[in-house]
Amino acid sequence: MKPATIDSGLRRNDGWSVQGGWSVQGGWGVQGGRGVQGGWSVQGGWGVQGGWGVQGGWGVQGGWGVLDSWDVQDDEVDDNGGAASMTAAAGKAGSGDGGCEYEYVVDEAGAARLDVWLAGRAALAAAGLSRSRLNGLARAGCVTVNGVAARPAQRVRSGDVVLVSVPPPQLPGDLTPQDLPLSIIYEDAAVAVVDKPAGRPVHPGPGHPDGTLVNDLLFHCPDIRGIGGELRPGIVHRLDRDTSGLLVVAKTQRAHQRLTEQMQRRVTLKEYRAVAVGIVRPAAGVIDAPIGRHPYQRQKMAVAVGGRPARTHYRTDAVGNGHTLLTVRLETGRTHQIRVHLAHWRYPILGDGVYGRASGVLGRQFLHAGRLGFYHPTTGEWSEYTAPLPDDLQRAWQAVASGPGWSKPE
Repeated sequence: MKPATIDSGLRRNDGWSVQGGWSVQGGWGVQGGRGVQGGWSVQGGWGVQGGWGVQGGWGVQGGWGVLDSWDVQDDEVDDNGGAASMTAAAGKAGSGDGGCEYEYVVDEAGAARLDVWLAGRAALAAAGLSRSRLNGLARAGCVTVNGVAARPAQRVRSGDVVLVSVPPPQLPGDLTPQDLPLSIIYEDAAVAVVDKPAGRPVHPGPGHPDGTLVNDLLFHCPDIRGIGGELRPGIVHRLDRDTSGLLVVAKTQRAHQRLTEQMQRRVTLKEYRAVAVGIVRPAAGVIDAPIGRHPYQRQKMAVAVGGRPARTHYRTDAVGNGHTLLTVRLETGRTHQIRVHLAHWRYPILGDGVYGRASGVLGRQFLHAGRLGFYHPTTGEWSEYTAPLPDDLQRAWQAVASGPGWSKPE
């Protein structure tokens, strides 16, 4: 729904309401910043007439009037990605070929397995190098101890010099256009809005070098090559491989810049449908908990002290047989944010085998990006798009919630 007005701030008829912070009557109830008495005051509802709303918070005049004066938040541009940069440790510079090297001198007493010891190095963890990934590097001859190729199970002792060489990433030339099924909801000279199917990665990566949304976009929109970078052309934000739903793709550098700025400044609308295992209480509210890398399982995220601020708004749409159908809106965009937050509250998403349990009725997590809104990067006008629940999610909801007290989602 297009905002009713754009004057001293931002107004939307669908409810979001912010005045100098968060302020919603009958809903969120946070005034003057992050909340009443330093927290979030939630009174079980969306707020203005059961919706969401924003008033006077962003300082937008005529769409793009004061864009450059906004305060950029320390937020990820995308929803579910953001690989850590590979910074060198112990003063050892990168290898110069696009890869990176990490050099350590073991200073702990006693002996420890090499892979276990490496998994405890903060710089490697920050670069997203899990223990399994480090094992693979060792087996490939990319880890040496005192100049000799080392096995993952080898013991290291005080004084040993350990060198980890990380190969360069995939080359841009490997991106091949592929004619795959693609649902384009809207397209013009600046942007395309697509409905990504579940099971398709957004861009190439380990384990899926092709068959991605980027490969598909390069076939249907060849002019996006190089827009925003060579490895992820046109991509402004991302969804997990097994999450379906809406993404906006930039077709020009100007569009990419302005859409990225909107993501950073949190003026886009990202609304999801999810089914949580359990009856979510309270029925509506906000989950405000920082998210960082899991301390032991480095491929996962977790609510963590010292993590990046993360806030997820939700409301209950239907309840049936121990499951809750939710509408969820993101205020921030951390990796796996909705999945992590709901699991942290002990309401994992149905079918999420990473943060909950696999499901016999659904082969993926029940998470769908069903509504997306942004200011058009050329016209400055508010644009909003919707995508209905895919058939597999409709069937899954009916399977788990059918019976007394259930209602079919819209």
